[in-house]
Amino acid sequence: MSELEEAQRLIDSVKNENVREYYQYVLGPEELFEVYKKFGDRGFVFDPNSGLMFRDLFSKKVQGEIECTLVEGVFPRPVDLHYHKDVDEYLLVLEGEGTLVFTTKDGTVKEGIELKEGTEVKIPVGTPHSFIPDGEYLLIRLACKGLLDPQKEVTLSPFSDYWSWGLFRE
Repeated sequence: MSELEEAQRLIDSVKNENVREYYQYVLGPEELFEVYKKFGDRGFVFDPNSGLMFRDLFSKKVQGEIECTLVEGVFPRPVDLHYHKDVDEYLLVLEGEGTLVFTTKDGTVKEGIELKEGTEVKIPVGTPHSFIPDGEYLLIRLACKGLLDPQKEVTLSPFSDYWSWGLFRE
């Protein structure tokens, strides 16, 4: 299978139509494949639910409950504006540049924080936020007390609306 065919297979596997269109027409199949190849070789797994890549580093269970989670994520696209109902999130940018957007729950932008290698940020429970990469991708290490479960995220606005958040990217 050629690289372009493999990239198209990845795009076609994504369950969210907005994400598929972003990869097909904005990022481009070739660039998505380059990111996939770079991080697939480092143990990251492509998630067709989100269209992102993750590598679980650590989960500690106490009495059958997950007490803490440490994961790395590759973000080649903006992330939905969302919040976590049950965990504080701590992040460390390992590679790339971008913006971390904080909003109110009605979507009004409160703050945009520049992200670059070495940036550390705490995102308190219930705080709406999104990551917007400036370049090819952001590689972020995420830690929290408890389970960082994408199924428990509350989405306020899809990433495809990020232009309306007032932090424009070219």
